[in-house]
Amino acid sequence: SVKKTLIPLYQDRFRFPTCLLSPLDPKMLELGFFNVDLEQQEGKGLFGSVIAGEEAAVEFYNEWTEAVKKNVPEERLVVFNVEEGWEPLCKFLDLPVPDQPFPNVNDSSEMQKLVFNMRALAWGVVIGVPALAAAGL
Repeated sequence: SVKKTLIPLYQDRFRFPTCLLSPLDPKMLELGFFNVDLEQQEGKGLFGSVIAGEEAAVEFYNEWTEAVKKNVPEERLVVFNVEEGWEPLCKFLDLPVPDQPFPNVNDSSEMQKLVFNMRALAWGVVIGVPALAAAGL
């Protein structure tokens, strides 16, 4: 999933023409900072591990999980799987379970649409702005 969604989004930060827009998009900046943090912690970072292959990605994930468990006090840590829904998260936070379904905002198709839209917008700016300027608008 990361290979089809977050990695293309992250890599587009460095490719023309989306590289022109990435400094303006806070989500792209957060994504870059997130990976830099992981690179400093683990050498390759999350994305480098995923690109290296399944074995490296699983190793990174397991090492990262163990490092978090080791460094975060147990009473302040919840190991949470989003497939479990609201219940364990709300129990940990001592909050009531909401009456609405648990959100699913990070699915592959939505992320792929985001990548496509970023590329389309970037190309629109690269082609559209000079065209409008040439037309005197």
